[in-house]
Amino acid sequence: MCSSDLGADGEVSELFSSEGNVVNPAVAPDGRSILLTTLDERRRMRVWQYDIDRDVLNPILPLGIQSHLTVWLPDGSGFVATTNQHGPSNLYLVNLENNAAPQRLTENENHQDGASFSPDGRILSYAEVDPETNWDLWLLNMETLETTPFLATVAEEIQPIISPNGQLIAYTSNETGTRKVYLQNFPQGGGKQLVSVDGGEDPLWSEDGSLLYFRWEDKMFKVSIEWQEGLKISRPTELYQGEFEGRVGYGQSNWDLLPGGDGFIFSSVRSLKLEQQINVMTNWRRETEPEP
Repeated sequence: MCSSDLGADGEVSELFSSEGNVVNPAVAPDGRSILLTTLDERRRMRVWQYDIDRDVLNPILPLGIQSHLTVWLPDGSGFVATTNQHGPSNLYLVNLENNAAPQRLTENENHQDGASFSPDGRILSYAEVDPETNWDLWLLNMETLETTPFLATVAEEIQPIISPNGQLIAYTSNETGTRKVYLQNFPQGGGKQLVSVDGGEDPLWSEDGSLLYFRWEDKMFKVSIEWQEGLKISRPTELYQGEFEGRVGYGQSNWDLLPGGDGFIFSSVRSLKLEQQINVMTNWRRETEPEP
């Protein structure tokens, strides 16, 4: 592993690199660490926690457990991950404040990938594959552990990301034949609106919910969200074009926002040896804001 300082003025800089896949960076609520998933040459997946200030990478779950797609609890005390600890890849709660074994949250033969929490931490959104309806969107009540379907059609619905105010959910669907990003009301559903135009996936909210980011092919985009007098969505604006790792899994998006909204963290492939790096792009507003 190697580390580097964060860039400035909209530049992309390397945080660290590794031989093998490094994907699904998830920044802690306090901004001091990042959860990562690695995939080695034997295709073993493992969750790590990277301490930004100390430049230290620590394993969180044992190597024998296939674990990935981590979703932080809103208070930062732990996270939910997809693991196959007891057979099927289901959802488990990992508490970082003690050494307790991961708590199984769901028990299902279908593969499940966690995506996001409601602001109060009571509801976890996730994607689940079904033999008849493909990937669908589900909600897990963290208090009762009851699960309810949110959206289940013959199309592929993935990456359900709840807005910071808990009123909307962004998700990716291929209902038109091409993956695109949509919005619906949360938690009741309905009021569907298209966000991306030509295609899109990996939705990501700004901290205040006024912007929704997504990616498509080798580009990053943003749309403005106006909440007054009904929901208004702007046309997508391109933020960045370059090489980065695309969607990985069906829940959490494969990039994240830095604290304060000053940049993004994402993974990219550097060589044919599968050496990957985690990149940081900061102060992106200086590149995208119109000139006075």
